[in-house]
Amino acid sequence: MFENVELVKSRFEEISQKLMDPSVLSDNEQYRSLMKEYKGLEPIVETYTQYCSALNMIQEAQGLLEEGGVDKELRQMAEEQLEEGRAQEQTLSSRLKTLLLPKDPNDERNVILEIRGGTGGEEAALFAADLLR
Repeated sequence: MFENVELVKSRFEEISQKLMDPSVLSDNEQYRSLMKEYKGLEPIVETYTQYCSALNMIQEAQGLLEEGGVDKELRQMAEEQLEEGRAQEQTLSSRLKTLLLPKDPNDERNVILEIRGGTGGEEAALFAADLLR
């Protein structure tokens, strides 16, 4: 489902290795561009790591529930862990899908937006004020 995340993770690790290189540290332009890319990939990698730990939690809980001879308390804890893991997995899965969407190149740019009342008198001015708020 998240095949691209492994590529992102490997690029993240590659960038972190490059950032430790003294030649990159001395080149401000290259360092700045690598740091910008690093900061862009960091939330994806962190979310993916949390997603993988939620999947491991689900597998451990299912393994405990499938085992025979488990007492009631341990079984109840495993069921709670399973529910919690599934909830985390769904939340992190949707967050990861959102993070993997391609970014618009114009997101970093500034915008000036002008709101005017235009024609329509006082009613148009009230509408413009509502838009501004």
